Amino acid sequence: MSQKDGVIGQAFGDEVLAPDHASALHAAIHGLIDEFCEDVAALLEAPESVEETSMSQYLPRCYRGRYSPLFAKQFLMATATVAWKLAQPQWLPLACIAEELALNALVRKVEALLEDQGKKADFGLFEDSALEDLDFDVMFDPAWDGYAEETSLAFEYWFSPFRDDKPSHPYSLSD
Repeated sequence: MSQKDGVIGQAFGDEVLAPDHASALHAAIHGLIDEFCEDVAALLEAPESVEETSMSQYLPRCYRGRYSPLFAKQFLMATATVAWKLAQPQWLPLACIAEELALNALVRKVEALLEDQGKKADFGLFEDSALEDLDFDVMFDPAWDGYAEETSLAFEYWFSPFRDDKPSHPYSLSD
């Protein structure tokens, strides 16, 4: 496995995260965090405008009524945490559903960037390596609306750590 020193995704080999994908992921991190910062600022001015944020396009529609300025700040922190983890020389597992959703948002952003360049994105091995599982995908399928509320995917668990030894970002934790 080759190491990509100083590059996003350096904990993954080229066979898992191709160099052009790692580079696009780096660009997506900058773009998405900037967008999410702007979203938080907009929500602090007009809390009811969640539908108008770029963040909302990366989150399950069925929960839009639960997204708030506090949630947006917490999700921004989850996204920044995932970005930090991607920059580490050793992979630090994602801690919670919110971090999985943040990584998913980054991957979707990269797919769009690569598509704009006429390239086909392939994150299959990367997602298999980086994500706890793909269970969160059902929240994006309207046919499964309501299903997640009966499982560990329920909105109130999004920032709860998967494991006690891998905590979520402290800003995400409830008082």
